[in-house]
Amino acid sequence: MSRLQYAALAGLSLVFAAPAVALEPVKSPPPVQMHVPGFTVRQLPVELSNVNNVLYREDGVLMALAYDGNIYLLRDTDGDALEDDAKLFWKNEGQLRAPVGIALTPPGYAHGRGVIVPSKAKCSLIVDTDGDDVADKEQVIAEGWPELPVRIDSLGVAVDPQDHAIYFGVGTTDFSNGHLVDENGVGHYDLKGEHGTILRIAPDLKSREIFATGIRFPVGIRFNKDGELFCTDQEGATWLPNGNPFDELLHVQRGRHYGFPPRHPRHLPDVIDEPSVFDFRPQHQSTCGLNFNEPLADGSIFGPGWWRSDALITGFSRGKLYRTKLVRTESGYVAQNQLIGTANMMPSDACLAPGGSLVVAVHSGGPDWGTGPAGEGKLFKVTYDKAGPAIPSLAWAHSPREVRIAFDRPIDPALLKELAARATIEGGEFVAAADRFESFRPGYAVVKHQRKTPRRKVDVQGVQLTADRRTLILTTEPQTTAMNYSIALPGIAPTAGSEVSGDVLPQLPDVDLQYDLSGVEVVWEGDDGQSWRGWLPTLDTQVAHELTQTSAEHGEFWRQVRGAGTLTLRTAVDLKDMLHPVLQPGTTIDYEPAKEKVTLSVKADGPITVHLDGKAGQALINAGGRDSFQTVTGDEQSRLLEVVVRKTAGANIPSVSVHYSTNENSRPRALQLRRMMLPWAQRDDKPAEMIDNRELPELKEGDWLRGEKEFYGSEAACSKCHMMRGVGGEIGPDLSNLPQRDYASVLRDVTQPSFAINPDFVSQTVLLKEGRVLAGTVRTEDERVIVADQEGKETVIPLDEVEAMEHSPQSIMPEGIPKALGEERLRDLMTFLLVAPPTMPVYGAMAPPLPRRMEEVEAVLAGSVAADSSAIPARRLHVVLVAGAKDHGPGEHDYPAWKKAWKDLLELTDNVRVTTAEEWPSADDLKSADALVVYQKGDWTPERARDVDAFLARGGGISYIHYAVSGRANAEGFAERIGLAWNEAWPKYRHGPLDVEFVPGSKHPIARNFDKIHFYDESYWNSVGDPKRISLLATGVEEGQPQPLFWTREHGGGRIFVSVPGHYSWTFDDPLFRVLLLRGLAWTVDEPVDRFNELVLPGARVRAIAK
Repeated sequence: MSRLQYAALAGLSLVFAAPAVALEPVKSPPPVQMHVPGFTVRQLPVELSNVNNVLYREDGVLMALAYDGNIYLLRDTDGDALEDDAKLFWKNEGQLRAPVGIALTPPGYAHGRGVIVPSKAKCSLIVDTDGDDVADKEQVIAEGWPELPVRIDSLGVAVDPQDHAIYFGVGTTDFSNGHLVDENGVGHYDLKGEHGTILRIAPDLKSREIFATGIRFPVGIRFNKDGELFCTDQEGATWLPNGNPFDELLHVQRGRHYGFPPRHPRHLPDVIDEPSVFDFRPQHQSTCGLNFNEPLADGSIFGPGWWRSDALITGFSRGKLYRTKLVRTESGYVAQNQLIGTANMMPSDACLAPGGSLVVAVHSGGPDWGTGPAGEGKLFKVTYDKAGPAIPSLAWAHSPREVRIAFDRPIDPALLKELAARATIEGGEFVAAADRFESFRPGYAVVKHQRKTPRRKVDVQGVQLTADRRTLILTTEPQTTAMNYSIALPGIAPTAGSEVSGDVLPQLPDVDLQYDLSGVEVVWEGDDGQSWRGWLPTLDTQVAHELTQTSAEHGEFWRQVRGAGTLTLRTAVDLKDMLHPVLQPGTTIDYEPAKEKVTLSVKADGPITVHLDGKAGQALINAGGRDSFQTVTGDEQSRLLEVVVRKTAGANIPSVSVHYSTNENSRPRALQLRRMMLPWAQRDDKPAEMIDNRELPELKEGDWLRGEKEFYGSEAACSKCHMMRGVGGEIGPDLSNLPQRDYASVLRDVTQPSFAINPDFVSQTVLLKEGRVLAGTVRTEDERVIVADQEGKETVIPLDEVEAMEHSPQSIMPEGIPKALGEERLRDLMTFLLVAPPTMPVYGAMAPPLPRRMEEVEAVLAGSVAADSSAIPARRLHVVLVAGAKDHGPGEHDYPAWKKAWKDLLELTDNVRVTTAEEWPSADDLKSADALVVYQKGDWTPERARDVDAFLARGGGISYIHYAVSGRANAEGFAERIGLAWNEAWPKYRHGPLDVEFVPGSKHPIARNFDKIHFYDESYWNSVGDPKRISLLATGVEEGQPQPLFWTREHGGGRIFVSVPGHYSWTFDDPLFRVLLLRGLAWTVDEPVDRFNELVLPGARVRAIAK
């Protein structure tokens, strides 16, 4: 491409001219819709509870592990290729709790024939010792790690085909606190602990070792054809901002750490977060089942031959079936993913069946957890017709105005009639193939954000078919924005003919694909005069050859490059966050990651030149070989990489490979496909904006404080079972994360509590040997069973008194709450659930002080007069918050964050209007305000003196916090108004522990119930002014003398309150500091000091307390 052509393309519009379009979902989608043609779907005629895992034995019998711990053998008794008979191989009588994962024992296995199953607190070998196809022995082959508080801990299992060692996973200790940071800010995550690991059990079953760390929840674990271990690991950034940003496919290698929890300068500094082989996007797919498409005993695989060895993966929370091709390189695996199907139930696993079919297990219910062990599941069998229609194998952007789709064989042109009018392309950051078939989605705020992010229609202006009928060309309006694009091709997939039996489930005759603007622009100039211009998925020619094997257009390229000539490859590389996990939108972390320097190493079997943004690479000499090496170093700002290779004639295609390393770790790693963008693609790195639930129209007029009262009140009684931000019960799930959810899903959970049940709190029926029956959520502790009912009552029973336990599909949460509350009170409750209370957002690198105990807060508030105890409504107040530009590091003097947080906080209460000012209030605010609260770098000027004097003269109240007491060069004049002022000409200050002692016998209402209190903040002293002019509230000792820290003053007709502490952001979230500030505010406007008591706890740092 010439510079002129490149400049012309760069001038194309960066965004679509077309307006946003709404996603149009398919009405009544099929139970399983395949997005590529040539497949039929049938349901197995068996009735089973939800099945977690499926695998075929070598004799063709299907084994199914149910969520309730039963294991079944399924056989086809009538020859229709559908298993119709299910018999118990293992009857679970409480031995297996929440089993997830199954591995077959290898033929001739030394320890017996059966299965290996990880479950709660153990991994078991379950065998049939007498050959009657009924398991009669459980051998616990691993146990002893601390049992996780969540329902599932050990999960996923595979047997090494070479030495028969067993690999299984144990989930992370705390998915919301991965580093296990305690109240003192100290992390306790231990790389030697077995939580969050892949464990290896020796072939003799006598020992085990940690194989890899940094695993969150590895649901599927399998070996591929190369004998390499892989696992699926689930997204965790919703709970830990940079912990597993996406659901992942990991290549698990000994001794490596896989990012949950991620590297941290204090809590986990000595690891490297190994990147995934593939990230399943957008966020929240919940990848679960994993099996490789390797031939079974009869030699069959699933789908066309070019699908052989691909990973088949299920996405539980959105009903997805994926096919992921893996290509091995010297530096690791490169993955290419395709969505091949969508289910209207939740697919937990998929495995190959004899004859070339795929069995898919699905759960009933909704995400995240479905109906649990007691729910009714289904099994489907998807069968490929080898004589069926052409299958699309690849879609790519050939140019800004042309999309091409390769088919694995010639396509019937009759199917393409009027396709230009029917085909649709939509683009967007979170667009994916077949979004229209999604029947359900997990209820997280980030998912709602995905749904609200605009989708743009790309006009399809024409359709062409190449002469060989192998490549479909769609001409479009210009598309240069680097985002995801979905293609829907309605009516081009011929439906099954009449020869198929009536049990075949319907399929829409559509094809759904996805592409983006990743890839490499290629120019080949052959010495024989032939040339080729086009696209490759990667710079690595061996990988590109594997990924384009079914494209006839690329077949011509590979034919030409076997001759002599010059190959030029251009791509825009993305070198951002190579070994740093990305952050979930809208979140922050408490440190600044180190800058990455990335070295790209390019190798070719002929002379090469490499340039990165015009800078030539450094040549490396390869002694004793023909290969040429060049390296270039860049960072996240780097863009255009160009590689030119001179090839001599020969039978082979040119060999070009690339890997990267960083300044933090020199290990070579493969460059994944998404890291290479077409040179003309335009990237937009603007961070995504998260939805603010406070702006939801459904919550308009909702009252957070009234909702809090509903949550902890006796009628809704939510707090009997649920914890919310450290206060409440522990019978049900902790609801503190609900502000990350969307309105519709939370409302559904309130109105339909049995639709989706958290697996950690599945209701069970417990039959006691004495005949009594109990129902509720169950947990076990020290040989005791604890049953909690919907009233919040817990019954403790010795384990040996339990006859049986059965899972119930019903939640213990009552269904009548919305009706009992009514529309207005329900809206208030939903506001409390969905809107996070105001807090200071960043505390900085230092560990914050311990949260306060609730007893401390209650003691200070004792004797309060309730704000609503009077029949007279509280006086309406206008409060102006006066801030300034931030002038210290993270978590210090954060005036802008305080201004936002305290505006939100004060607006929670009735009859208060809050406005804000930068540096100083406007004239209008000074006229109408009742109170000013000033937190900024202080100053005193003649203008401020005039305004303050006038404001106080009309009875106004002013609160000054921390640095606001500085008068700079005019401290004396400032002190005349506020009593004491800090003079920066001779400052004295100290950061650290403050032991604050209140004036003994003080009758001041602000100081009520305060005696001594400890803060970690900053004190000032050596102030100017006359201490006799102030009403001293509290002091702290500095240089052996008590120094004023809190005081009031009445001056000029108004009132003033001063707090010297307020340096650190965490201090504003201290409930006792809030009491002082809120009482001070109320006192300055001559209101009862208890007026704002209801604002003391929302978002404050209080230690968890069960109610």
